[in-house]
Amino acid sequence: MKHKDIFAAWVATIYLFAYCLLLQFDATRNFGFLLLLGTPIVLIWMTYSILKYGSYSGPALDDEEFGYQDKSKETLGVF
Repeated sequence: MKHKDIFAAWVATIYLFAYCLLLQFDATRNFGFLLLLGTPIVLIWMTYSILKYGSYSGPALDDEEFGYQDKSKETLGVF
């Protein structure tokens, strides 16, 4: 699969959405609690996939002090 980081993020999102949805109804609440046990595994897998396969497409910082992409260097003041 070419975009393993995006796939992992989507699977984790759907998993957590299903978990939250199952907790809303009395009939499926027990199954929701079972999904709670797998949540750390899904989140660790997603984080690992993003860190391993994800790529940063922004500019390199080099010798710059600030890495803000939404503001120009001149508008940043000293903190």
